[in-house]
Amino acid sequence: MSRGRKRGSTKKIGDIVIPNPPREATHAHIVTPNGGNAIVEIKDFDALLGTTGKINFIKRVKGKTLKTWDELWDWDGSQILNLQT
Repeated sequence: MSRGRKRGSTKKIGDIVIPNPPREATHAHIVTPNGGNAIVEIKDFDALLGTTGKINFIKRVKGKTLKTWDELWDWDGSQILNLQT
């Protein structure tokens, strides 16, 4: 028996639709084409507007990365490419 609402395949943060992160994930990690990278909390995903690269989700506590999910998503600076909604 399941309780509550079923999780969808996407999550909306502001006007941005992203793939629904794993339950334990707390942050998004982006690696840009020129080798730069950044880590932002999932709730602050809109901070990545204007930056392109590959995104994956991580679990981070007190500045330490505890878990990394391997699935990569292409981010064009305003949306996830090839996202099934």
